[in-house]
Amino acid sequence: MTDKEILQLQITACELRELILRALFNARSGHPGGSLSIVEALTYLYKYEIRIDDPHSPDRDRLVLSKGHAVPAQYAVLAMKGMIPISLLDTLRKIDSPLQGHPKLGSVPGIEMSTGSLGQGISVACGMALGAKINHQKLRVYAVLGDGELQEGQVWEAIHFASHYSLNNLCLLVDWNNLQIDGYVDDVMNLRKMDDRFRANGFRTIVIDGHDFIELQAAFSMFHQTKDRPTAVIMKTIKGKGVSYMEDAVEWHGKAPNEEEYKQAILELDRQIQTLRRMDQEGTDVGGTETGGMALGMMDLSDPKWDSMVLDSFARNSLAQRAAAEREMQQRAEESVREMQEHAARQRMMKLNKDTAGKGESI
Repeated sequence: MTDKEILQLQITACELRELILRALFNARSGHPGGSLSIVEALTYLYKYEIRIDDPHSPDRDRLVLSKGHAVPAQYAVLAMKGMIPISLLDTLRKIDSPLQGHPKLGSVPGIEMSTGSLGQGISVACGMALGAKINHQKLRVYAVLGDGELQEGQVWEAIHFASHYSLNNLCLLVDWNNLQIDGYVDDVMNLRKMDDRFRANGFRTIVIDGHDFIELQAAFSMFHQTKDRPTAVIMKTIKGKGVSYMEDAVEWHGKAPNEEEYKQAILELDRQIQTLRRMDQEGTDVGGTETGGMALGMMDLSDPKWDSMVLDSFARNSLAQRAAAEREMQQRAEESVREMQEHAARQRMMKLNKDTAGKGESI
């Protein structure tokens, strides 16, 4: 991915945030925090990943927004993609509008499931993925979950199901912003070991910065190369991302900005867009490479050694470090077993020599 492509994605993400806030402001209600935290993921998905040029094709890819309260973000990206009129966003949550506060199946193209009761969307996504495999369809199913949603037992039943049926066409995207309506997720029900739990349940588990497009690119490339199991991409994000007073603030889980707050948010986002456009014009280096950067398309990312390519910003979740630690533990265990076997053999030999010594024999 080139610098120019990254900057264009970043500009698009800011513009999507403006559309989200415009819809919420006009509705006078909704959920800004969790909508803003998944913007980069949806931007990348709808730009490069999801194949929905024909939203009615039976072979289209599916996206199930299991955290349905964040649907303003999906409406905004569908509008920007031209699948619904941008003006329709102004009808969010109004009576008789197809854009309700949670997704409704069949309301507009691109909405694949009615969600909002947390924990249920992932189950439907698993059914879609299994159905596709049974029908020999090559479609892919993506499901976006909130971290607080993982406190639902139904989620883990679905995860067991996906692993049992080796649903390699299923990619879960976990929005790990560590905030839910009741406060910090770690305080409500600790999920800090969620990556270990996904791995223990047979998922290829990738931990990334959910606002970094290069890391998103790497994660999805690894998903495509994984042939034997489902994939979970745990995205470390910031709730309310992009608006200073909303970032990491639990009170913005479920309320709309007033006029003054809305104007401030749009002003901040406009400034970000201006900065990004200036960087684009000046050819600023933002860490991109030539098109197809990181040579992802040329590598066998199903090989575990390429896990280290994911730019995991959180060392305790580093796949490369974890793999190395697991190998070291395995080597130590094998050495311990060998030592025990050698010790047992010496003990048997000593006993045999002792027993035969009384008979005038030796070995």
